[in-house]
Amino acid sequence: MTLTNAALRNPYAMIAAVLVVAALGTFAFFATPTDLFPNTVPPQVVVITVQPGAAAGDMTDKVTRVLEKELNSLAKVVKVSSTTRDQVSSINVEFGYDKPTGEAVLDVQNAIGRVRADLPADVIEPRIYRVTDATRPLLTVAVSPREETGRPLSEIRLLARNQLTDELLALPGVADVDVFGGHEPQVEVRVRRDALAAHGVSLGELVGVLDR
Repeated sequence: MTLTNAALRNPYAMIAAVLVVAALGTFAFFATPTDLFPNTVPPQVVVITVQPGAAAGDMTDKVTRVLEKELNSLAKVVKVSSTTRDQVSSINVEFGYDKPTGEAVLDVQNAIGRVRADLPADVIEPRIYRVTDATRPLLTVAVSPREETGRPLSEIRLLARNQLTDELLALPGVADVDVFGGHEPQVEVRVRRDALAAHGVSLGELVGVLDR
């Protein structure tokens, strides 16, 4: 017996079946949740570590691999990718969609804390960034001095932090500019305790003056 013959012999049953299908379709149309702007970016956390003066090979062996090994052990990690250059290590940790971003950031912080003592002593405290549609960088620019200028990286960092940052922030649509890497200038003060004692100045007082 074909479907057509069955429909002709049982018209009321076919009408009831059509009404049931129509009712279920209407219910599904109004009950199914919709999102015009779904979250298509999985939870991601970026760890940027800077070690002044370190070569790319040293950064890979002593920083990137140490952090990657610990970050790979985190729960619900989908992929860990890294980029290492002179003085800078950047590690991107991607989690599953069911991992809350706040929990992912906390797990990464705890992982870094567990291996912080294994990193070189002169490594600057790793910085953690959560990546979303709103925070994903649109452009990363590397700035370096020309060889003939002989400018140190400390001057290049100051140039990037001041003039270049101001110029980029003045562009329409630019919300934020972040500067990392390079050399930060510092002043080393060597203290002679006998000279301090001769002038009646304590080490704490000297530190207070430097802080001010």
